[in-house]
Amino acid sequence: MPVRNTSPRPRRHRIAVGACLMAMVGSGHAATFGNEDANIEFFGNLYPQYQWTSFGHHTAVGSQVSTLTTKSNTSTALRSVTDKPDADRVNWSQSFFAMRGHYRFNPDWDVGFRLDEQVTEPYDNSEYFNRSRDAYVYVAHRVLGTFTGGRINSILSNWGDPVRMLGVSESNFVSTSALLGGAAFGTGSRAGTTTWVTRASHGYKWESAKWNGFSLGTSYMPHRDGPDYGRPRRAYSYGIRWEQGPWYAALQYERHTNHLVISGVPTTTPAATSITNQGGGSQDRNLRLSAAYQTKRVKLGVDLSRVQYAEDPTEAYGKFKSYIVPTWKVSAEWQATPKLTLAANYIHAGAGHCVLSGAAPCSTYGLGAQAYNVGVQYSLFKYTSLVALAGRIDNGVSSSYGSPVRAPVGATVDNVALGLHVKY
Repeated sequence: MPVRNTSPRPRRHRIAVGACLMAMVGSGHAATFGNEDANIEFFGNLYPQYQWTSFGHHTAVGSQVSTLTTKSNTSTALRSVTDKPDADRVNWSQSFFAMRGHYRFNPDWDVGFRLDEQVTEPYDNSEYFNRSRDAYVYVAHRVLGTFTGGRINSILSNWGDPVRMLGVSESNFVSTSALLGGAAFGTGSRAGTTTWVTRASHGYKWESAKWNGFSLGTSYMPHRDGPDYGRPRRAYSYGIRWEQGPWYAALQYERHTNHLVISGVPTTTPAATSITNQGGGSQDRNLRLSAAYQTKRVKLGVDLSRVQYAEDPTEAYGKFKSYIVPTWKVSAEWQATPKLTLAANYIHAGAGHCVLSGAAPCSTYGLGAQAYNVGVQYSLFKYTSLVALAGRIDNGVSSSYGSPVRAPVGATVDNVALGLHVKY
């Protein structure tokens, strides 16, 4: 039987959120004040859903798996695995309320801002509205481009994956990011995030003006995820894109410094048999090519990615040095009728190739995975729809990809959700 994740919530919270949703459903559009030279607009994207998650059978203890799964340079036999119970919950994903404004003080210059407030399901008496999302200011020039500073996403996150399922994929199980840029195995103690689509509270971005459909962009996050034990984490991202009518193409590159995804920051000296690399830093890289064809009724997208995790070399034998994995995905949407839209995506992550110090053997056996997601959206009103989603992740015998939580090693993950989508 599924285990329901519930917590007591003050009645005033339920009433407030319900009233907001009803107000937005009834309004059917964003509230805008001002004119084309100066205005403030209130808008949002809400997709609460009731979600069921179940896990299949995991890999048996003692089975042969990858070196990166056991984290041992002497054995590839799985030593332990923990079952996870099926669960059901209300999931708001990246639902948000927001406001933005701009002021054009001459034909060439424009300044503005955006502030988001994410809606979350409260637990342990926390609040519905307790997490910021985008929060930035910008200065734009007709020729020089747009300069942005604040809590932002990187160029790779903004320009990659151009076809995202039904407008409800961000932080949802139908998102492609878990396999497209994540790691198939559990990360080390005090390790950084494996994702390439996380916002940073301190970020700076420049996007050029367009020339014949082409534009350039770069972003810099000097303290991504905050400094950790004397190793400040930074992120750099660069890109070039082309847009012409329904066609879109973009090449992006992102580099993370000192995220230490594999080894983390050990609190004690790792054992000689551990692949954990103590001391030093890391350089992780993601090179991605994205393409799309999008019309009012049809959207098709393709992403090809090459992800590399690398740590500083050491003279010790059998310590993690690097891991490279190719990934790709295809996605599609089709507006079958004015009220009905169908969507699907497929993501594939390869097993990849790993290197340990001292020419120690490193196996990536069973690290591959594939994910399948489908969605149906039925319009009730102009900006309000019902949404049904379903997805499966087929992990290899050494993999533990999962959404909303990491799966037991080798287990499949099935998700089904029914929800409401309000975009205004």
